[in-house]
Amino acid sequence: VQFGKDERGSIEKIIRAYGRVAYDPDLYQVQEEYLSAVDLVELSSEAPASSRERSWKLLKAAETRLKLLGLNDAQIQRLRIRRQVDPQLLLGAQESGKVWVYAEVYESDLSFVRVGQTVAIDAAAYPGKMFSGKILAIDPVINPKTRTVKIRSEIDDPGGELKPDLYVNVLVHTSLGDALTAPE
Repeated sequence: VQFGKDERGSIEKIIRAYGRVAYDPDLYQVQEEYLSAVDLVELSSEAPASSRERSWKLLKAAETRLKLLGLNDAQIQRLRIRRQVDPQLLLGAQESGKVWVYAEVYESDLSFVRVGQTVAIDAAAYPGKMFSGKILAIDPVINPKTRTVKIRSEIDDPGGELKPDLYVNVLVHTSLGDALTAPE
């Protein structure tokens, strides 16, 4: 028998998921299409009404495709203001020092995951080394076969060590607040 003292302390939940380092040329292409549509809308301001309407339809279609790929309104707005496609979406664009990691989170953990949250990554290829980043997007659809949701994180990789299709462990730390705790 072991005795301990109950204390008030913070409780944390760690969500563990398997992920892989990925590049996303489809998202790159849709971002390009969206920015082209933005330019077209701006150029068509003096054009006939039918041409302006077509430009707006193209813009809305590209915006819908971005949302289906997991981007939210704020991210789309930042893309529109920045006017630059994310270069790390393409293979070989590692000079940015960042990579994307896709991970599958179970639906039971979904309420603990949100955009902007910090994630930690470790890979068997680099024992004892941790990488960190932030969740950029959470897919709006649950995979019906695996009951998971895909999250996309941007991870700092200044040394270019994380290679495409490398499997990684993704850890999402979530605070559950303060509570009465006892030593394990």
